Amino acid sequence: MDSVLGDLEDRLGTLIHDFPRALIIGPDIDVLPMTGQSASAGFTYQRLAAFAGPDDLADLPEGPFDLIVSLLHLQAVNDVPGYIARLRAILAPDGLLTIAALGGDTLTELREAFLAADSLVTGGASARVAPMIQCAMPAACCSALA
Repeated sequence: MDSVLGDLEDRLGTLIHDFPRALIIGPDIDVLPMTGQSASAGFTYQRLAAFAGPDDLADLPEGPFDLIVSLLHLQAVNDVPGYIARLRAILAPDGLLTIAALGGDTLTELREAFLAADSLVTGGASARVAPMIQCAMPAACCSALA
């Protein structure tokens, strides 16, 4: 998480944009930052714990938000397009949505180790690692949403 937060800080620090209303969502609210800094101004995040309710994001705050940051929980969301659409619905027209998620090639070695062990022990294979999101256009994914 430290690496992701450092990368977020670096990326936002280059933007000449004010974020009067900023939302940050992550699996552990205690490690989410309370403040951020763009190249033009500092701002305060409204923090939201992912998976706080029975739904992926049961209680989204009222928008619009100038910045929405979603960190390291997208791989556990049941309805990814629906989740992103819900975030987009509370994003201001000129707002920024940025998402950090584990991608399709994450945990490849672990998958292969489980497959080899299952083959040796049971003669078959079981799904032991959840599928990861595949993105055909990594650089364009979020910019296409804004």
